[in-house]
Amino acid sequence: MGQKVLIIGIDGATFKIMDPMMRKGELPNIKKLMDNGTRSVLNSTLIPLSPAAWTSFATGCDPDKHGIFDFSRRERDSYSSVPCSSSDRAVPPLWNILSRAGKKVVVINVPLSYPVDKVNGVMISGFPTPEELGDFTYPRSLLKELKDKIGPDYRLQPVVDVQNEELFLDEMTLITENVLKTTTHLMKTREWDFAMTVFVGPDALGHVFYRHMDKSHPRHDPKAPKRFKQAIQDSYRAIDKAVGKILKLIDKDTCVLMMSDHGFGPLYYGVTINNWLMKKGYLKLKDRPATRMRQTMYKMGVNYFNLYKTAKALGLTGKAAKQAYKKKSGLMDMVNKFFLTTDDIDWERTIAYSRGNGGQILINLKGREPLGWVKPGKDHRRYMREIAKGLKKLKDPSTGGVIFTDVYTRDKAYPQASLDQDCADVLFFDRRMRYSINRFFEFGSPKLIADHPMWTGTHTHDGIFGAWRPGMVQQGKELSSAEIRDVAPTVLHIMEVPVPRSMDGVVLDGIIEPGSDIDRDVDHVDAERALISKKLMASSTRKRL
Repeated sequence: MGQKVLIIGIDGATFKIMDPMMRKGELPNIKKLMDNGTRSVLNSTLIPLSPAAWTSFATGCDPDKHGIFDFSRRERDSYSSVPCSSSDRAVPPLWNILSRAGKKVVVINVPLSYPVDKVNGVMISGFPTPEELGDFTYPRSLLKELKDKIGPDYRLQPVVDVQNEELFLDEMTLITENVLKTTTHLMKTREWDFAMTVFVGPDALGHVFYRHMDKSHPRHDPKAPKRFKQAIQDSYRAIDKAVGKILKLIDKDTCVLMMSDHGFGPLYYGVTINNWLMKKGYLKLKDRPATRMRQTMYKMGVNYFNLYKTAKALGLTGKAAKQAYKKKSGLMDMVNKFFLTTDDIDWERTIAYSRGNGGQILINLKGREPLGWVKPGKDHRRYMREIAKGLKKLKDPSTGGVIFTDVYTRDKAYPQASLDQDCADVLFFDRRMRYSINRFFEFGSPKLIADHPMWTGTHTHDGIFGAWRPGMVQQGKELSSAEIRDVAPTVLHIMEVPVPRSMDGVVLDGIIEPGSDIDRDVDHVDAERALISKKLMASSTRKRL
């Protein structure tokens, strides 16, 4: 029997929380894995967003090669955004490569994996997935099996409003249990060479409950229930128990990897960077009565930050979030009639604009944007450098401190990207992630900086990685660092499947025990061979089906 690999993903996990808990003996199963194997901080993508990071893990490629940068992308020939999906992925994921190599796979709850792939095994997609459509499993008949086994209300994604803290905490407890039940059921009932499951509690709860855990957070409430203060750590404790149960199902030929897509930390402020672009003259609004009315209302308080606070008070944020991820939304259409939006931008006079999550500015480029007029080449580069220089100097008016610690132009951030690719021309972020820019809040507040109305915690760059397999993985070792794109080629190497040369990641040979079965040269395959193999495997799969 060949080498098997099990990956346990913990979305948003960070050693900053895990290490103190492990030292106290609170995560015994995870501690055993880390102590008896090799561990490392796992660096996330440049902007640590789950869709980009999990896709970089799955493909072994950077975002400018796999094509996923955010939860949304610009709709072709439009300035509007539409949700991203696995259909936008430009290169094959790990489970497809393994399937073509004849390996049996079980893939559970990996973010941005909907629509599901037709794998050699079973697959259940992760967030965001429209579970109500009932098409998020492969084969589709798997869903009935899971409902019969786990319950008719089976789901892996929360349906409760995140701002109802009591109910949301109960919901995420249920989700963790469902992921565990799904994982153990499929590991017991399916033949597999590669299995992967993802627990999402630390990420989902971190966004909402970080202020309760962090006594130094400006929105910390010392009178909050103890359950809220312990919510994030309790999620880790529940996952540790789940890990213990999962590890009982593996044999001696299984290499266990544990990883997260990014870390987590406190979030204090929301930044409306389009206000700065307007102030500097890079962004212009339309000179028409409707836009002037919305701009006046915007300054008077009719804006998205205040709308969200109102929706939160009325318990409507969950419904709004569901609508926001739909391509067509009557609710969002109605809201946009009264609120200043990107539809109010005068594109024929605008040089640059910001949209999306994390800190992204696009130049209104001729030939790329529908009404772009900035010429590619010299003018494009000049505006990128000019805006980047201004962002580096931008300070928080209340503290005098620099807001963005990291600023990159497109050529530095995404050197492999084509000019028409839907990625930012200028990327900027605060590496501490105290300041955040979020989708839906392109015109969030008339202030440059305001209290973030939605989250109290957010993603950081420092994810986790651990590898364990006696006799194969070095024991008690810590790597200086690893990249999230390195996991896929490492898995392929362990499983004796050639690594595509197109992958940006490298095999993490620092984990390998000298003299073990995987202590060998990396077997690579070029794009042409991979394409031929893909066609042959597709033909073979059709015959089997």
